[in-house]
Amino acid sequence: MAAIIILIKYAFFYIARGSLTETLSAFISAHKLKYIGDEQLEWAREVETEAEKSLNGYIAFIRKQQQGSKEFGDKYVSEEQATYNITPQIIENFAP
Repeated sequence: MAAIIILIKYAFFYIARGSLTETLSAFISAHKLKYIGDEQLEWAREVETEAEKSLNGYIAFIRKQQQGSKEFGDKYVSEEQATYNITPQIIENFAP
């Protein structure tokens, strides 16, 4: 039972990290479409970075307690940084 709870915890952490990236992606798209300005995009980047650092720190803390290390190992899951290509045609399709 404890292993299942740990698995759910880790799954939640990684889903939360993905959600942070998705939220930043939405801000980037809004900026490209000129719905928000540079200052708002910079704020979103800063908040996302701080939230991700906090989440990664908490994940590291949990792993250091060795909870679930037998089941899931002591390796970190990482993803490649996404690249966004927004073409003028895409912007025209979504512009008000």
